[in-house]
Amino acid sequence: MSKKTNQSGARKKTVRPVFVVILILAILGAAGYFIWANYIQKNNNGLPTVAVTTKTKTFTYNKLSLSFKYPSNWTLANNTKSLYGKVVSPDGNLALRYEIVAIDPNGGSCSLDSPGDSYTVAGLSSQSVPSTSGIIFRQLSTKYTTAAGVTTYSYKFGLATDTDNSFKNGKVGDFVCNVDKTNSQLLAKVQGTDGSTYYLAFSGSFKDLDSSGPGLTQAKIDKAFASPDAKTARDILKSASIK
Repeated sequence: MSKKTNQSGARKKTVRPVFVVILILAILGAAGYFIWANYIQKNNNGLPTVAVTTKTKTFTYNKLSLSFKYPSNWTLANNTKSLYGKVVSPDGNLALRYEIVAIDPNGGSCSLDSPGDSYTVAGLSSQSVPSTSGIIFRQLSTKYTTAAGVTTYSYKFGLATDTDNSFKNGKVGDFVCNVDKTNSQLLAKVQGTDGSTYYLAFSGSFKDLDSSGPGLTQAKIDKAFASPDAKTARDILKSASIK
C-alpha cells in the first residue's frame, strides 16, 4: 500500500514541472506575437509597413548625360529619338515623366484671371537633388478661389529649379506666382536641330487625382503625396543626374 502511494506521488511531481514549462512557453509566445503585431509590424504612424523593393535599375541617356535609378518592379517606357519617357508605379497610378519641351524663357505668366480672385499655396515641401546644383524635388498644391467663391485645387510633383530659394522660403498662404516661378521645371538646355533651344523637364502625375477633376480636394492631394509610391518617386527623382 505504501509502495503504490509513493509511485503516485513521484508521478505527480514529474508531471507538474512539465505543465508549468508548457504554460510559461505559451505565455511567452502570446506576448511575443502581441509585440510583433502591434509594435514591430507597424510603423510610427500605426500603419503596416510596406515591403521595399531593393533591386534597382539605372536608366541612362548618354546624349544629355541623363541618368536615374528606379525599382525593378516599376515600368520604364521611353522614346530615345525624342527623349520622352516615363516610369510608372506597379499599380499604374503614379507616372514620372521626363521630356524635352520647347518653352520661351521670356514668355509665360502667372496671374489671376479676374479682380477679386485669389491663387495661394495650399501645401509645399522640397528636398535637394544631391547631384545637381540649384535643382530641388518639389511637391506643391495650390488653391484657386474666384470672386464668386468657387474653389479648385491643383498640384505639381517633380523636379524644379530654385536658384533664388523662392520655393524653399515659401509657405502656405503665399501668392503662388511669388513661390512657383515661371519655367520652374527647366533643368537643362538642349540645342535643337532647327536652332531652337529646348529644355528637359521632369514632372509626375497621379491617375486617381487627375480623374477627380473639379472634385479634387486638398485631402486627396495630401493622401497621394503621403503614399508609398510617392515616396519611391521622390527617391527616383532625387537620384537623377543631369550634366
